[in-house]
Amino acid sequence: MNVHLQSIPFPRVLRRKQLQEVLGLSCSTIYSRMSAKSKYHDPEFPRPVHSLPGMDRSAVGWLESEVIDYLNKLAKRRAIVIRSEARG
Repeated sequence: MNVHLQSIPFPRVLRRKQLQEVLGLSCSTIYSRMSAKSKYHDPEFPRPVHSLPGMDRSAVGWLESEVIDYLNKLAKRRAIVIRSEARG
């Protein structure tokens, strides 16, 4: 089977600055959310990926789809909290 790379949809990768813009977080906050040693650790925070096609070997990025999923989870959690406070 002859597969051309152009026909394979690669996931979009966000670099750190793009992730900061999307999430509205500083660089140190992003790494605090990822670090299990931090009191701000969030186990659901998207994990970085390394060396995807088209990336430098030392490059780090985050899959856009995982970042969107994370934001959706946060929004759902917030909606649940708001609804429960409204009933209280």
